[in-house]
Amino acid sequence: MKRFLLLLVICMMGAGAASAQIFRSFDVKANFRSDFGFGVGTTINMMVPNLDLAPSFNYYFRSGANAWHVDADLHYNFEVAPLVELYPLGGVSYFYCSKGYLGLNLGGGVTYNFSPEWALKGELKYQFVKHWDDLYFSVGVSYRF
Repeated sequence: MKRFLLLLVICMMGAGAASAQIFRSFDVKANFRSDFGFGVGTTINMMVPNLDLAPSFNYYFRSGANAWHVDADLHYNFEVAPLVELYPLGGVSYFYCSKGYLGLNLGGGVTYNFSPEWALKGELKYQFVKHWDDLYFSVGVSYRF
């Protein structure tokens, strides 16, 4: 299952290069919560002004257990300066650690576009997942198509 989900995320990102009208960016991030994780994702233009879908796959380095989750968050972007966007986010999550759980995400983020293709991103998000609720911070880089 984990390999299938990773393959699905990679295929979605590869399709982004061929379809830049729909896929806005490819994202790589580090996740800091009660443990450390690494994530990859993409940002999809929803064809509604300022609205994006941001699916991602995140793996956590935990001793004694494999933990990962797949997110699908909606971002509503506000341009607050020529190079800076803020966005609230909400979405769904599937969290796995010996057993799978469905959950919800709520938070916000900031994007700093330091070149036409590259951006820095930061997110603060709370995941509401049975037995695994957690607040975490993500920081990463985004390549725009």
